[in-house]
Amino acid sequence: MSDSTAKEKGFQRVVQDLLLREKSVVLVAPTGLGKTRAVCGDLQEEFRKIIYAVPLRALGGGIKAQIADFVRNGKHLSPVLHHGDSDESHLFSEEIVVTTYDQVVCGVPGLPLSLPLKAGHAVAGALLMSRLVLDEVHLAWTISPAALSILLAIIEFRLRLGLQTVVLTATLPEAVAQQLAENIKGLEVRIVGRGDLAQDERLKDRNEKRTVKVSRLSLRNKRSKGGEDKKQLDWSSIDHLLLNTRGKRIYFANTVERLQETYDRLLATGLNREQVTVLHNRMPRNWRDGAEQLVEHRFGKYSLDGDWLLLTNQVAEAGLDISAPLVISDPAPVDTLVQRAGRCARWFDKRPIAGNFYIVEPTAVQLAEIAPPTGHPW
Repeated sequence: MSDSTAKEKGFQRVVQDLLLREKSVVLVAPTGLGKTRAVCGDLQEEFRKIIYAVPLRALGGGIKAQIADFVRNGKHLSPVLHHGDSDESHLFSEEIVVTTYDQVVCGVPGLPLSLPLKAGHAVAGALLMSRLVLDEVHLAWTISPAALSILLAIIEFRLRLGLQTVVLTATLPEAVAQQLAENIKGLEVRIVGRGDLAQDERLKDRNEKRTVKVSRLSLRNKRSKGGEDKKQLDWSSIDHLLLNTRGKRIYFANTVERLQETYDRLLATGLNREQVTVLHNRMPRNWRDGAEQLVEHRFGKYSLDGDWLLLTNQVAEAGLDISAPLVISDPAPVDTLVQRAGRCARWFDKRPIAGNFYIVEPTAVQLAEIAPPTGHPW
């Protein structure tokens, strides 16, 4: 066993052993357990070319920061970020490139995005030389209905060529993971909490040290002076929690409009706007860069305690290593709720931690408005 794998714990060590034997892996593990370290830990011991792909641009910065914390021979590693808003990579020549799915999909046939067409052979070659990590693969369906099928075709193509490929997910159903392994030969499936990982040390620590209470939060229609229901929803139950809870709290809304409405309502009560951070996928790039830095400063792993509120949507529900003891979510598919709950009392390594996760529960009539159909494939 190498020095780097000896440092890993539980499933991380098992996955590292598989990767060092040049196996390709599907890893299903709960949020906050350390999947990135599991598939990149060997970087701390020796050079290893890795292209690490995420479905959303907002997730790339957090992954880059995690890998940049790795130390080899006394020096921190230097991953680069490459997507439509950031072009740090030079023809994907660096040891570690954190990129997005669209860059991979176009790079495989030699049609690179954000690079000159004549560079296509270099990007395609870099992909052939690299361990390809596809993180948060369950989110591929949010890109387009065909995105997941395209990724599966790329995985199958790479495995036929003997190229190491890693698929990471927190919420892919066990049956789907097993189907992948049965239909795409060469994939080793590891599910934390099952099989040889049934007694995983990291999962045991998480279950013993992390307590998250899940509760429902009902919404009602506003009432007129005569006591009749109006068509508008009464958001006071959400506002009450956000205004009367001290410390860090996060609200995940399903639409940007709802975020803006919530922001306006809270400020109208006198809440100090300096306490509030808004982060969503429709922000101008320069605003979003600043918002992401502020989110990391206030809610990141090494942030200090503070009375902060984050209003956000899907850009923060996966990949961003942030946490708060209070998290509220609009209704959503189960896999999305699992991701959002993963930002509640997330870090358990240093001490036991507890949090509250609230799921907004509308009436049946209101459900279509609050959580419109998503076309989710599972």
